[in-house]
Amino acid sequence: MELLRPGWIPRLSALLVLALLPRGALGSCGTPPRLSFAELQDESKAKEEFPVGTTVTYNCRPGYQRVAGQSPTLTCEGESVWSEPKMFCQGKSCGHPRDLANGKVHITDLRFGSNITFSCDEGFRLVGPNTSLCVIDETRVTWNHELPFCEVVKCSNAEVENGRKLSGFGPSYSYQDAITFGCEAGYFMVGSRVIVCQANNLWSPPVPTCERVCPDLVISHGRVKSGAKPHYVVGDHVTIECYAAYTMPGEPKIHCTDKFKWEPVIPECRLSVYIIILLCVIVIAAVMLIVTLVYKKIFSQKRKHVSTSPTAEYTLCKT
Repeated sequence: MELLRPGWIPRLSALLVLALLPRGALGSCGTPPRLSFAELQDESKAKEEFPVGTTVTYNCRPGYQRVAGQSPTLTCEGESVWSEPKMFCQGKSCGHPRDLANGKVHITDLRFGSNITFSCDEGFRLVGPNTSLCVIDETRVTWNHELPFCEVVKCSNAEVENGRKLSGFGPSYSYQDAITFGCEAGYFMVGSRVIVCQANNLWSPPVPTCERVCPDLVISHGRVKSGAKPHYVVGDHVTIECYAAYTMPGEPKIHCTDKFKWEPVIPECRLSVYIIILLCVIVIAAVMLIVTLVYKKIFSQKRKHVSTSPTAEYTLCKT
């Protein structure tokens, strides 16, 4: 027979010796590894020793299911180590959630233990949780939060005391809507004239305020030398100066009081007395010059008339 050939005799002897050796003589493995996706069957849990050659079987943990073609077993191998575990169980799928109107569902995995996140399109805000986890619910897996929804961003109506809207009259405001404000006479604006409804339901820049001011400084023939501003509030000080040829009878330094008035009163720039006298002299001289020229013209015309009259009389007598 083939098995009785001389070359097979040593092999048969070795196999026979191995079979007759006491259990564990070739070594043993420690406790089988703990797997996140599977646990030992009860019969394997009951064992205390795992000699080389021992095979243990795993069952998928809740939330996981068998992978076709992958054995759920591990074997204690010759070097007293367990064979490398394969992914013979995989997470059950929670399924794809429905689409998010005016938003997006961000998915990397749908299986047990995975997260999905939600976001809204521009101009909408998320109402509800922004994440959901695939968890176990009794014998099945499901998402632990219901799908949120996206609602249009709305900003509350904005009003400014002592001011008015120049554009953006509402009555409701959505994302990117804008309002332009102006202040009533006697007030100036602190903040931005234009505000825009943002994605967080707030106005940006913040709603401005209209602050009470002193009257504008209108100075004929003069200017504000120091402290000039577009608008003046309580406590502001300015210094006024007149242009050349003008003098200031009042106080050049004035300030805005808590009654929103200038004290001392806004000075006036008046033409200098010397300039007035000079102008009068110039006017008188001009009048005299004009009178002289007129007189000379009239006198010259009279002399011409007298010199031509005898010639006319002589001509008549001769005829």
